[in-house]
Amino acid sequence: MTLEDIPEEYQNDVLRTFLFVVDKYDAGLTYVKSKARIVADGSSQAPHTHGPTASPVMSGFASKLMLAIAARRNLNVASIDIAEAFTQVPYPLKYRCFVRIPRELQARHGHYVELLKCLYGTKNAAREFFVHITKGLLAHGYVQCPYDPAVLRRQDPLTKDYLYLGLHVDDSLIIYSQRAQLEHLQHTLGTIFGEEKVKLETKPSTFLGMAIEYHKDKDISLNQNGYIQAIAQRFKNDLGDKLEIYPHSGDGLKLPTQESSQVPLNDVMRQKYMELIGCLGYATLTRSAIQAQLTYLQSRLANPCLGDWLRALKVLRYLKGTCDYAIRFPGPCSSDATTEEILDRNRLWATVDASYAACVDGRGINAITISLGTYCPPVLVKATKQGAITRSSCESEYNGYGVATQVIMFARGVAGFFHCDISLPTVLENDNQAALTLASSPMIGKGVRHTDVRTHFFKDAILKGIIQPVWRPTDQLLADFPTKPVMGQRFHMLDKWYREGIPWRLKPVLPKQPNSVFDMGLTQGAKEILRLLKVVG
Repeated sequence: MTLEDIPEEYQNDVLRTFLFVVDKYDAGLTYVKSKARIVADGSSQAPHTHGPTASPVMSGFASKLMLAIAARRNLNVASIDIAEAFTQVPYPLKYRCFVRIPRELQARHGHYVELLKCLYGTKNAAREFFVHITKGLLAHGYVQCPYDPAVLRRQDPLTKDYLYLGLHVDDSLIIYSQRAQLEHLQHTLGTIFGEEKVKLETKPSTFLGMAIEYHKDKDISLNQNGYIQAIAQRFKNDLGDKLEIYPHSGDGLKLPTQESSQVPLNDVMRQKYMELIGCLGYATLTRSAIQAQLTYLQSRLANPCLGDWLRALKVLRYLKGTCDYAIRFPGPCSSDATTEEILDRNRLWATVDASYAACVDGRGINAITISLGTYCPPVLVKATKQGAITRSSCESEYNGYGVATQVIMFARGVAGFFHCDISLPTVLENDNQAALTLASSPMIGKGVRHTDVRTHFFKDAILKGIIQPVWRPTDQLLADFPTKPVMGQRFHMLDKWYREGIPWRLKPVLPKQPNSVFDMGLTQGAKEILRLLKVVG
C-alpha cells in the first residue's frame, strides 16, 4: 500500500511504527528471553481512528487479596499468558487506522498498511483486548465482579468449587482448587484466541514485577527484590553507597529548614524527581514502611526542592538495603484453631488513623489498612493527603472515618465476590476516643457540622451494619504507621507486623471500649440515643 492508496481523510493521521527487541527478565532480574515487537506511536493517534481507550485492570488490593485467600484456603495459584495478545484482537469495524511499516520490513510488506488487528502502542489496544477476552469468558459461564470488572469467577457445576481470575491488561492471576477448573479456563481461552496462543504456568514465580514464593507451611510470600534493584541501578549515579536504617529522618513531613536544601530543582532534575517518585509509588505494594515519607514527597511534585530530592534518595537507599523483605500471607489455620479464629480469618479487618496538620500547608494525612483477618498482613494500605484543613485532631480523625468507609465499601464488595464473610460489619479501629464518640452518635455533632457533607455519609454505613468503629490504643494501631515518620523500636515492630502479621494467640486484646454505646450493641445504642433525645425534647 502506498500513501495514495490511503483515503484522504486519514493521510495526515498515519502512525509511525518502531521495531524493538526487548529482553525479558523475571522478578529476580534473571534473564528469560528476548522478544521482537512492532510498536505504534499512539501518542499522535487521532480521535476518529479509535474508540474508547479506558481499560479496567484488577486493583492491587484484589491481586494481594487473591494471594492471601489462596494461602488461607490452601488453593492453587496459576497464570495464563496469551502470546501476541493485542494482535489477536480484531480492530473495531467502526474505525480505520493506518500505520507506516518500519524500514526493515518495507521490502516485504510495503510502506503502509491498514490495521485489521490491534497493535501494541495504539490507544485502544488494551481496551479492545479487555472487551474481547471478557466477552468470551462471560459467554462460557464466567461471572464478572461488579466492583472490580477485571475480576471474574466460575463455579464448577459438579464440585461447586470456584475458580477466581484477575486480569491486568494481558497478565492474569488465577486461584483454584481442582485441576479440571484450570483446564476449563485454558480451553475457554483457546476457543477465544486459539489453543497455540494460550500458555499455562502453574505456581508462577512472578506477577507484575513481584516475586511469589510458596512455602512448605502453605504460606505465600510476595516481594519486589528485583524491582527495587532495578530502580537502584537506574539512579545509581545519584544514590551513593550509604545504607539507611529508616526511610525518613523522623523530623516530620515539613519542608526542609536549611536554606541550601530549599533550592528549587531545575527542569532536568524535576523530571528525574518525578520518575523516582513514580517508581517508589509502585514499591509500596509490598513495602508500606515508606508510605509516610512518600505521601509527603508526592505532595511536592509540583515544586520540588533539593531537600525533597535528597529525601527521595534516602527512601531508595533504605529499600535497597532491605530489598529482601517480603509480605508473608499465612496459610490455613492449625488443626487446634478455635471457631472464632477460623471465622475471623475469612473476614476483613480495617484500621484508620489521621495525622493532624502533618503537611506544610496545614492539611493532615489519612491512612487506612485492610487485612484478611485481625492483625494479618494488610492487603491494602492507603495514605492520602486530606482535602481540607481541619481545626483539631478530633476533626481530622473524624474526616478519616469518611475516607476509610469509601474504601471499605469497595473492599467488601470485592471480598464478597471471593466469598469472604461480609455478613457482619467490618471492624474499623481508630485511636481517637473523641472522634469515636462523634462517629457513634446518629446525629452530626455541632463541632463537625461545617465539614464536607461527604464525610458524614459513614454514619449511614454504621447504621446499615457495613462498618463498626472501634477504639484501639495508638501503640497497637496499624494505621498509625503510614501517617507519620515513626522511629526506633516501634518502627521495626510495625514494619514486621505489616510484613508478617501477628499470630492469633499473640494478638493484642481489644480493650474495653470508652463509649457506652458498645456495651449494648451499636444499633441498640443508636436507638437509645434517639430515645433520650426525644425524651429531652
